[in-house]
Amino acid sequence: MAEGQMKSSTYEQIDALPAQLSDEIETREEADAVQMAGIVNLINEGAKNVLNISAAQTQTINGVIFTVNDDYSITLTGKNTGSGAAFFSIPVTIPAGLYYFTGMPESGGSSSYRLELRSPTATGSVNITNEGDAPVSWGPSSDYTGYFNIRVASGYEFTTAKTVKPMICERWKYAFSSQYAPYRPSLNDLWAMIQAL
Repeated sequence: MAEGQMKSSTYEQIDALPAQLSDEIETREEADAVQMAGIVNLINEGAKNVLNISAAQTQTINGVIFTVNDDYSITLTGKNTGSGAAFFSIPVTIPAGLYYFTGMPESGGSSSYRLELRSPTATGSVNITNEGDAPVSWGPSSDYTGYFNIRVASGYEFTTAKTVKPMICERWKYAFSSQYAPYRPSLNDLWAMIQAL
């Protein structure tokens, strides 16, 4: 091969590099997106939400109807006609860890409605509340035993139905996906259930 032909061939190869690199980057980005989607799916379909309210049942308290849906979200309708707050309460145990507590569809508060954890009773000391649509950071240093509540203030009326999606999720899982997922037992929980048989 003549020297001029070699230089020409080398220049052509060099000129083609940006397109080849662009294709390689695009291929890797697509592979990364597929891998990330797989991780998010595993998290959302796994034991993401440690708040086990599977024993919850639809009930009416002081005129407020708490409807438990198939995915353990809870739809709120009606008006609290009682002289005090209406508490929809479920006993819970949460393992020690670093979590986000989420589930409100909008801003709430003590004069309307909110999600909360209380102990040692359903009307005991408030340990943590979620009064808005942003996650609340929480990190019990030991296993927590208490009550999950939806608290509706006296006189508060739901003019339109509101659905809360209560979730306590480890922070690292929430970083991958903030999407609500109902409680599902972990492998350790399943193993403990099998051993208890």
